[in-house]
Amino acid sequence: MRSIHGQKKVDPAHPEATYYEVKFTGHKIDIYSGKNRMMGKVKYLIDGEEKAEGDLYNATNINSTFITTISDLEEKRTHIKSGGYRGKKCIRNRFGHSDRCR
Repeated sequence: MRSIHGQKKVDPAHPEATYYEVKFTGHKIDIYSGKNRMMGKVKYLIDGEEKAEGDLYNATNINSTFITTISDLEEKRTHIKSGGYRGKKCIRNRFGHSDRCR
């Protein structure tokens, strides 16, 4: 197990228990993240409602890349929560395409 920002242990058996939260004011948010082979799928919730998901897996490390935009939000103080979940894990070939998912 590893810790995120030295605060919380990451349990690979329960990825949904590891998350981060951010508060912002606006009607839209662009989400950027690093990607690497230790990462997986994440869900993005706005004020508790699932709005998007992303796949942070990549065979090699990418420090920061665009993941998704969540728009058409009400212009107010908003709470976004992002955390892992158990989705199908896809094995990618050298061209970046999924060979198989399990």
